[in-house]
Amino acid sequence: LLKKIIPIVLLILFKQFLNKLLARYVFLQECGDVLALNNRRILMIFLYFNFFLDSFLGVVSSIVRIIKSIIGGCLYMCR
Repeated sequence: LLKKIIPIVLLILFKQFLNKLLARYVFLQECGDVLALNNRRILMIFLYFNFFLDSFLGVVSSIVRIIKSIIGGCLYMCR
């Protein structure tokens, strides 16, 4: 169970760290002090590929929520 959960959690944390790092030092001017885009073309390429990663994480998240709700429903069923 842990072999399947830990890589997904690490992927989510790495994605969040990468988004913050790229936003500050690559996409914004003056290391994030000025809210103006520096590299619009690179941002669009990053958003294009990030969409597919977000889609994968969304599917995984929805499956985990369904499994949790099934387990919770079985445990808390009054009958």
